[in-house]
Amino acid sequence: MLEGMKRTFKYVDGDCAPGQLIEAKEDHIGELSPAKQRAERAIREGDPRGSLRASAIYVFEDRAVAEALLHHTPGQHLYEMEVDDADILHRADLRIYDEIVDALARGRPTQALVKEFWSGTERPHPRIELAVSKARVVRKMVDKHDKPTARGRPSSGTDVPVA
Repeated sequence: MLEGMKRTFKYVDGDCAPGQLIEAKEDHIGELSPAKQRAERAIREGDPRGSLRASAIYVFEDRAVAEALLHHTPGQHLYEMEVDDADILHRADLRIYDEIVDALARGRPTQALVKEFWSGTERPHPRIELAVSKARVVRKMVDKHDKPTARGRPSSGTDVPVA
């Protein structure tokens, strides 16, 4: 891997080829649950950089975090991706994102949490998400047939080579 490049992990609905460049095609907010849409709007409105989230794709910084979220994350396949450091728009802990979702559901203020989200604050055992402008496919790691269902069917745990 070249200097200035970072290995990341992303769920993707379709099949991708090694070397394929993935860029945001449209704002992802419509794909979120109503509770997460409210949180996303609070995050975007709570910082001048908020609009960059509409044109970003999202990748996990850590493979273990991506694999731990197999049955909680949309997308049929888990891919290892390569991101140029210059393409990283923002780095945040999804635990704080979840705290924003919870605070909104309980009618609590979110301004301090939104500030922590944007400042890069991390909770113990963080789940780091990178908002990036683009990422390049390295390989498929988990195929949709190996992805656990909502009932928790275990993954085979094997890497799937991309044909």
